[in-house]
Amino acid sequence: GLLVLNTPEKINLFIVVGYIFILIGLTILAVLLFIRDKSKSIIAKGYLKDKNNVLIGFGNINKSFAENYLYSKNNDKLVVIDKKDNISDEMYAKGIGFLEKDIEDKDVFCNIDFSQTKNILISLGNDVFNIETLIKIINAKKYTENLKFIVHLENIELSEMVFHLTDSKNYKLKFYSYITESARDLFLQEI
Repeated sequence: GLLVLNTPEKINLFIVVGYIFILIGLTILAVLLFIRDKSKSIIAKGYLKDKNNVLIGFGNINKSFAENYLYSKNNDKLVVIDKKDNISDEMYAKGIGFLEKDIEDKDVFCNIDFSQTKNILISLGNDVFNIETLIKIINAKKYTENLKFIVHLENIELSEMVFHLTDSKNYKLKFYSYITESARDLFLQEI
């Protein structure tokens, strides 16, 4: 039949056992989440040792690029660097690595080796952040001269200023404006 709890000792014992199970469950959950986050970082660092492409920021533009890249025949690894992990489990399953880094930190790129990286696509949603991030990576000097920087600028006219701020002889530098290129495509198709 039914378990009747009619004495305070039995009630206290069940409450204590219940708390113990709750604490054990929460501890296991915390450990699993920690291991999951660490494994993502380990996988991404492994990807950086192979031929790879890096996306800095994972807003709409880089997310769209990643989705198209995953359906291409390219075998190079893809690594996303951003301060917040908003990559779907489906993209992880298809082979995207993720490094959680505070991109605003001035030394963030000093400990990342880009020697096997072919392209770095920078799109953080703000022209100033994009330019500052480009300069941080260039100053860290952890790349080869074959690296190509692809930087999104809403105001494409800022690209001339960036060429003057950097010594673009040691790397390839390309700027693009999603808005400008979309408008150009729209109006060219109208003609």
